[in-house]
This record gives sequence, structure tokens and C-alpha cells, in this order.
Amino acid sequence: MLDSAPLMLVERANLRQKLLLSVITIVVGIIAMEITGRLTGFLPAPPSAEYVALSKEVGPLNKPLRRWYNEIPDGYTIWSQANRMGYLDTPTDFPNTNQKKILILGDSYAVGCQVTIQYRWATQLSQFHQDWAILNLANPNWATDQECLTLLHYPLRYQPDTVLLCFNPGNDVSDNARLLLTGVAPNRPYFVPATNNFDQAPIPLKKIGWRYTDEYDYPSERRFPDNTRIWLYLHSAVYRAAGDCVRALRQPATPAHQAVGSSEPHTEWGVFALSQKPEWNVAWKITETLILKMKTESEARGAIFKIIVIPYYGAADPKLTPEFFKTNSADYDLMKPNRHLADFAQKNDIALFDLTPGFLEYQKATGASLFLRKDKHFTVTGNCVAAVLINHWLDPSTQVSLDRCH
Repeated sequence: MLDSAPLMLVERANLRQKLLLSVITIVVGIIAMEITGRLTGFLPAPPSAEYVALSKEVGPLNKPLRRWYNEIPDGYTIWSQANRMGYLDTPTDFPNTNQKKILILGDSYAVGCQVTIQYRWATQLSQFHQDWAILNLANPNWATDQECLTLLHYPLRYQPDTVLLCFNPGNDVSDNARLLLTGVAPNRPYFVPATNNFDQAPIPLKKIGWRYTDEYDYPSERRFPDNTRIWLYLHSAVYRAAGDCVRALRQPATPAHQAVGSSEPHTEWGVFALSQKPEWNVAWKITETLILKMKTESEARGAIFKIIVIPYYGAADPKLTPEFFKTNSADYDLMKPNRHLADFAQKNDIALFDLTPGFLEYQKATGASLFLRKDKHFTVTGNCVAAVLINHWLDPSTQVSLDRCH
């Protein structure tokens, strides 16, 4: 009978070699993925001094060079990336050229991050005019207060020729006075009246600041094992990717906006009410004061200040009008804030362009969907229509036609 001991020793040696090879393969693979993640920018660098200084003034910004999938409630995702200053545009400043320099300020409708960057209306504007340099400093969820602070504090080397404020009548007025209207203070800088006299704008405003926190300071402020997890998330591309995958699987996308058929009013819908509480007059005075400050700042830099009114989806597409307004049509007017802003702009010599009539006309003529049904932001077609209409307003001699949007 053969002795099985040498055979067992050989098998054990082979097993150890296989285990060692597996461990080496895993380690090399992790190192390779870590290097790849760093080279591709998946692991963001710590924020610059410029970024920190700006965020302290304007409020929370996207993390520098952060990349992520933007989950759209309509059932798809868009790859988004912030630049080194935390904005969703590629450039961070104007080029040193003779091009006409246009600065865009606004919220998510001005960003257009529900579609890929080449289809965003601001990108299309720059494609229409090679002699224009466009810098988009809009940011999702911002209102006029943060847009004003951006204009005041963003570190530009080259100043704009035109400043375009994209005003959203659906929520900008309410967001500018969130504490007054809801009793809840926003987690960002905001303004409150410094007077009880609200007869006419501008009114004195007091800025309420916020506390900037750097996530790179978190590990030193936490205990084990939280500090270890946070440190790995900040410094390991592999750990960050694994964590993002787990969170994506655990947290499915949910609609961020109220459903079309809902009958419950939002706080911000008070801006459409024919009979309003006194708080809405204050909210408008805060808004108007901020706009006048932006006009003054723009003109001090030698720029022309203009306003683009973003169409409220319920006013620009009857199919998307919330049921609440249909039921209470005698008490609400979805174009009321547009007219208010137009009157204010005319009295203060501010050029204003309302996209709403053009959207209504195009939608009726073509039946095209200009707004995402659930998300309510512009579709690809909506971005195209916005780009062409704005282009015609800024340059009446243009040959660009709405036919390109069909």
C-alpha cells in the first residue's frame, strides 16, 4: 500500500500556492482599481482655498470634481460632474479672449442637469455663437439670495459683459423667504428684513450666515469605527466606489416633486394666490431688493443685467397643471408672479424675457413634451426651445430656427 503522506503534503503545498496567488491577485487588483480611480478623478481632491472661501459666503456647493449619477424620477440616470469650484459647468472662469462674456445665474432649470451636457440650453447657446463665451454659475435648489451672493463673491478673473438671472416664479420668491413663510430656517446663507417698512424696494436686509464644514475634518471629530470609515471614504477610491454601489442598491430613486394629480398645495404655491397673506409682500420685497443689488453690482462691473423668466410647468403645459389649481382656478393665477416681475423690471429699467408664451405656443403647435412628466424640468426638446428663444432675444438677427427642435 502506497504511503499517502507525501501526496497530502503536495496537495497542501498546492493549496497554499493557490491561496497565496489568490491573495496577490486580489491585492494587485485593488491597487490597480485604486490607481485607476485616482487617475480618472473618481476620488476628488481636497477643496481649494478659493472653493472654501466661496462656500462660506454662498452656502453648500457640490464637492470639487465630484462625479455621480443623477437619478431622474422619470426612470433614467444622467452622469453629472462638478468642476473644481463645485458648479455643473466645465469652465470655472471666462477665457481671456475678445468673445462676448455671458454669465448665467439660476437654479436647476438654468443648469439643465436632467439631460446630458451637450443638450443643455446654455451649451446650445454657446454652439449657436462661437463669438460668445458662456459661464454657467447656476446651481440646483438655489434661489435669488444665493445667486446674488454668487455674483458678489465668485472669484472671476475676467468680468462679464452680460449677466443673465434665470428667475423661477414657481419657487424663487418663497425660497427667498423660507423662514418667514415656513418657520424653518434654510441650511444656507439667507436674508431677512432689517426694517418694518415694506412699502417699496429696496429695503435694508440682514444676512444670516451659515457654518461651513469641511468633510476632511470629520475623521478627527469622530470615534472609531466611524472615523475609519470616513477616512477611507475620503482617501480610497475603491472603498468609495463600493460604498456608492451599496447605497445605490439600498436607495432607489424617488420623485422629488409632487405628482401631477395631487390635490395638496405646496407652500410655494402661495405666490400664485390672488389673495395673499402679508408675508408674501415681504417675500417679494426681499426678492426685489436682491435683484436690484444684482443689477447694481453688474453695472458696476460694466455688464448689462437681464432677467430670463423660467416657465412654470403648470402654466406652460396645461397637461401638467396640478389638479389643485384646476379645482381652485377662481383663487389662483399661474401667471401672476410673471406679471409682477415684469412690472417691477419695467419700473427699474431691467430687460426681461419670459419664456412662458414661447413654450405655450411651441407646445400647442407641435404637441411636444417640453417638461419631464415627473421631474418637471426641461426635456431635451424643452432645452432646445429655451436655447432658440433666448438666442433670438439676445440676438434678433440670428438665423437659428425652432425647426431644429422638432
